[in-house]
Parts: sequence; C-alpha cells; structure tokens
Amino acid sequence: MMRVPLHLFPLALIAILCALLFTACDPKPLVNLRSSADLTKLQIEIFENGKASPETLYVIKQETAQQLYKAALASPQLAPGRACPTIGGPGYQLVFWAGAQRAETVIADRSGCEDLFLRGGDLRQANQDFWSLLDQAITSAPHVTHPDHLEIVRYQGNVQVPLYGKITSTRQVQRLFTYFSAFLSTPPSTTGFCGDQAPTYDDLFFYEGEVLLRAQVFRGDCSQLRMAGKTTFPALHLTEQFQQQLDQELSSMTFAPVRPDKLEIKHAPTSIQPGSGPDFRISIDQSTIQKLYRTAYNLLPWPSNKDSSCNSQGTAGSYDMLTFSQEDAWLVSATAFSGCPTVSFNRAGIEGGYMSQATQEFWDLVHQVEKG
Repeated sequence: MMRVPLHLFPLALIAILCALLFTACDPKPLVNLRSSADLTKLQIEIFENGKASPETLYVIKQETAQQLYKAALASPQLAPGRACPTIGGPGYQLVFWAGAQRAETVIADRSGCEDLFLRGGDLRQANQDFWSLLDQAITSAPHVTHPDHLEIVRYQGNVQVPLYGKITSTRQVQRLFTYFSAFLSTPPSTTGFCGDQAPTYDDLFFYEGEVLLRAQVFRGDCSQLRMAGKTTFPALHLTEQFQQQLDQELSSMTFAPVRPDKLEIKHAPTSIQPGSGPDFRISIDQSTIQKLYRTAYNLLPWPSNKDSSCNSQGTAGSYDMLTFSQEDAWLVSATAFSGCPTVSFNRAGIEGGYMSQATQEFWDLVHQVEKG
C-alpha cells in the first residue's frame, strides 16, 4: 500500500503527487484498445518537484508511442514486502492516443520505488527498459517553432480576478514569438526567484496546433521571465527592450475577467493499493463551474499565524483536486482534504501557492460536482 504524506500536499508538491495518483484522467471515455498497434501518438506531462504546473509534450512518432506502452505492460508486478528508497524524482502522466481518441493513461513515478499506475488499479514497478524509452520519447518530442495562436491569463495578485485574452492573428503571434526567441537566444542577466507571493504577471500559452510553449512574464519589482516546466534556473531578468516590445504587442489586446469553461475534479483516497483508484470527472456545466469558481475565489485567506498543515496525523480519508481552465489556458487548481478547514491553491509561477478557509458552501458544491 502507498500512503501519501499529507504534510506534503498543501503547497508546491500538490500538482506532482495528485498526478501520480490518477489512473483514469481522460475527458473522453477510453476506447477499446485491441493492441499497441492501434496507438498513434503520445502526450507527456512532466511534473517537477516545486513547480506548480507541468511541462506538456507531444510525441508524434507512432513507433515510439507503441514501444513505450508495450514497455509499461512488460514491467513487473509489485514485489511483496519491497522497501522503497527515500529519493525524489519527477512524475509523468502519459496519455496514449488512438487516432482522435484517448486510449490509455499511464502514470509513472520516478521517485521511491518508481511505480507505474495503469488502468483499473494495475500497479507495477518500472524497469530500466521503460525509463530508457521514456527518455527517448521526451527527447524526440517536437517543440513550438511557428505558433498559430496565443492565449494569455493576466494575474493581478491573489485578490483581483485574473483577466483572459487571446490572439488569433498568426502574424502577430509569430512576431511575439520571435521576440521571445531572440530574448532567449542572447545570454540575458539572471535573477533569483521573486519573493512576492502576489505579483502581477502574464501567463502565456503559445500553441502550434496542440504543441505548447508556456511562459510567465512578471512585472513590477519582480521583472523576470520564467519558462513553465523548464529546468532553467535562475529566472531571466527582463531587458528594457524586451519589455517595450512585449508591451507594444499586447497593448491592442482586449482582456476580460476570466470565465472558466471546463472543470476537472479528481476525488481520491489518501492511500492507494492495487485494485483501488480515484474517481475523475470533467464538467462543462457553465452554471456549476461559474458558481464553484466564484465561491472558491471568494474564500477568506487562511490566517498566517495558524497551522496550515491540515491533518498532521494522516487520518483524512480522501481529497479533491479541482482544476479550472478557459479554452486551452490553465487557470488555477484547488486541493482540499476531507475534514480539513483549509483549501490549497496553486497558480503557475507562484512558488508554494496560498491557502484559504474552506466553507460548507464550498464543500456542498464540490460534492455536487462529484456526483455529476
């Protein structure tokens, strides 16, 4: 049995650990996969320790996707009484596609015993063949070179509602992308991570088809650029020229308060074992989404002088993770444990997230979405 240590959840590790628990994370019903030969491509989400959002890659080589899936199935079952080393590592969510439909989801944990979570609570231990093929798949994934649209979420601290904007002019998007590429190709000065937990910043989603490049541009005293999911450290200090180019391009954009149109909710036990697994739902009920989002956003902050570790005794039986998005832009995730008075929020670019006080209204709405 694998127990999730609750003291890790409230802050930056939520995104990683939640991803490692889910064996059925697909918005469409899984197709009946007759053999690995039906697989056509692979989506990889990489969850690094301390990062609030994953790096997303697409592998379009059909042979690579098929080989990796066969390696997962060939990995051995869990050995009884095994001892897991206390080592950290990234987590991966692997979504295998058959044509236009999602066929399989495999969760891989590169820490501890290096477990694999397959459909139906099938737990295995990844072997070296699997990790070698996964590394090859990551290396072969294409990157954005000619984006066709750009979505931006503008955060204005923890109190004001974020703003959303979109550029569909390919010429303007590629001009902006050229500025980013030029900035990254010259060695800019580096800076440490900003200590401000409520800065003003833009979360940018450059898309070329389904391939994504994501970055955050921080303003004010922070004044830095971070590449989401990348291991580049420290963050890059913005130059005056780059800021002027960016401001000029974005000055014509129309921003409006965000209206999330999709909600992913994951309900899972805090301990998992073979044969057990979480429930996963996706809601596009606009009325429910808007009401739950407003309720969550208006929760009062958790007092800074009170313990926010929630359930240090590890007695909470389950937790819920809510992820709100608008079109193809990720907005915020919220995680709440049963019987705990706090809700943990994570936004891309903010180290550690922030805590709010759960209310009965919040829990009533969560349970309503759980039941569909």
